[in-house]
Amino acid sequence: MPEDTPSAAAAIVEIHNLLNLYPHVVDDESQYHRVGEIFTDDAVYEIGGALGVHVGLAAIERYLRDGALRDSDPGHAYCHNTVDIHVHDLTPTTARAMSRCLSVFRDGRSGMGVYQDELVRTPAGWRIRHRRMGPFTGASGH
Repeated sequence: MPEDTPSAAAAIVEIHNLLNLYPHVVDDESQYHRVGEIFTDDAVYEIGGALGVHVGLAAIERYLRDGALRDSDPGHAYCHNTVDIHVHDLTPTTARAMSRCLSVFRDGRSGMGVYQDELVRTPAGWRIRHRRMGPFTGASGH
């Protein structure tokens, strides 16, 4: 789908809204039940390092709830901000996006990461099918 058509523009806006919803859900324990508004039922959620790979909505929600238990850990990020969203490889049913995550940690530090997303249009709207999170290194824009 050419990215300069009205239907492409609408899809890009929907995807931006979806990616901007993510921090509102993951930073608020009362919203964890909404992961199905962000991810597909069989989504793969890859987080760098020891945080692992989580497959499916139940596993993603469990990971978030386990993270909430770490709230007393000063090294745990509690505030995520999705910025610099770029949607590409857009078709009527699939897309890719890359964005950056700015995080604030309980000990006052901040950090930046990179999200690489594979998205799919479902009957309920756009959803993330696969999210890879890694550190921002500055190499090749990531």
